[in-house]
Amino acid sequence: MLIIKKWFNEFTIFEKSLIGVNILISIIFLVIGNDYIWLKLLGFTSSISTIIYVVLVAKKKISCFRWGIIGSLAYIVVAFKHGNTGEWSFQAFYYLPMIMLGWYLWAKNKSQDDNSVVLSKKLNLKQSLIIYSSIIIGAVAFAKIISLDSLNLWLYGQVYQFGFDKYLTDSLASILAIPAMILMVKRYREQWLMWIVLNIVNIRLWLFYTPNSLMVLMWTCMLVNSIYGWLKWKKVNN
Repeated sequence: MLIIKKWFNEFTIFEKSLIGVNILISIIFLVIGNDYIWLKLLGFTSSISTIIYVVLVAKKKISCFRWGIIGSLAYIVVAFKHGNTGEWSFQAFYYLPMIMLGWYLWAKNKSQDDNSVVLSKKLNLKQSLIIYSSIIIGAVAFAKIISLDSLNLWLYGQVYQFGFDKYLTDSLASILAIPAMILMVKRYREQWLMWIVLNIVNIRLWLFYTPNSLMVLMWTCMLVNSIYGWLKWKKVNN
């Protein structure tokens, strides 16, 4: 208990509030939710672990990656169960491996003043234009793939009656994670702008297309933290 108390005291009042609200509301949805109990528990685990992960990323703490791995594993199962192909596939084959790579690279770029945190940097205009144009092209292309009836029949044994806008939303959330994770791993502050957009897209996905209160809560808290992270990372090399 003493170790947990000491660890929790490292958070600011805002960070404690963000985590605390997430835990409290997650418990409420855990009790009243309609999903299978094991699925609710996985959603609960993903929500809590992920919010701690992103808060620690905002603080530039290298320890964030332990929580990121737990949250990602739980989220993969929840997203698969709800037929969000883009979400679970990118979590499994891209996001999770990138978290592990990020852990290694951040550990090699520690601050000299505090070896528990990492140094940051920023993009130039050319890099930004290349990244943003690639996101648009990639999102449309991937949406066409995951909307194929044959793919959905093979993966889930049924064809979901979703419109293309749902697949585009699912796709955009997944595609945004690619440059966002690369920038996070490479310690660029602009990652936060992409996380902000990604979180908004995911709120739309889990609120309107595949309703899940815990996931809406998780992505809402992550949106708040992304704005906080952007403000914390605006000054580079600190």
